[in-house]
This record gives sequence, structure tokens and C-alpha cells, in this order.
Amino acid sequence: MTKVHVDYFTHPVCTGCWEVGKMLVKLQAELPDLEVEQWSLALPAGRRKAEELGVLEVPTIVIDGCERIVGVPQDLAALRARLAGARE
Repeated sequence: MTKVHVDYFTHPVCTGCWEVGKMLVKLQAELPDLEVEQWSLALPAGRRKAEELGVLEVPTIVIDGCERIVGVPQDLAALRARLAGARE
């Protein structure tokens, strides 16, 4: 299986970030090859990483440094499908 790296960008005042975070935790339990790194835009390191990847809003998921999902995915199945596509 191909390892998939996800950079997940959040902020403490983001209302949708909590929901996306829960989805990612569930998917990590299902997909052992899924690696999630969370970045907070409230912290300097998070802002630097966001700048590096061109992230301007939260929640944002960047899959393997390329594909991005901005906002809250429709549901867990939609997010799972996007991540499965990255594994192929």
C-alpha cells in the first residue's frame, strides 16, 4: 500500500475544523497507511507551512503536497474516496 501524507490546517476559531478533525481521526483508524500532520494557523510554524503550501483558509486538507480539499467535505465517504484516489 502507498503511504498517504495529509497536512491538515486548522485554527482555534474555525467552526468546521472540529468536524474535519473527527473525520480524519476515524479514517486514520481505518487506513493504517494514512499519515496526518495537523497545523494550526494560530502558531508561527503552522503559518509558515501554510505559506509554503499556499493555504489561505481553514479547514484545508492537502494530500501529498498537491491535491487539496478546502472546507468541510460533504461526508466521511466523500473524504475517504478522495484519500483512496491518492493511494492509487
